[in-house]
Amino acid sequence: MKLTLILLAAGNSRRFDGNKLLTPFHGKPMYQYIVEEVEKLPDGLFDDKIVVTQYPEIMEDLEKRGYVVVENVQSSLGISHSIHLALEAAASPDGEE
Repeated sequence: MKLTLILLAAGNSRRFDGNKLLTPFHGKPMYQYIVEEVEKLPDGLFDDKIVVTQYPEIMEDLEKRGYVVVENVQSSLGISHSIHLALEAAASPDGEE
């Protein structure tokens, strides 16, 4: 069975009044907390790891960590659009690591 991790990190954080993903918390951007938890999972658990984001900082960092990066240039379309982009990447042979 193939298992793919999809990390959604494209939100506009309207209710947060700022970019919550990149906001520092105890010395690091908040998005890094979930990434570090994923890294604690057993090696080889996921066949692919995909991140959908609109933020260049997240794209650059997670590409270095082995994620397939999908840019969401239309994050205003909502979470369903991010999920759609992730599923397209997961189904695409080019989306594999």
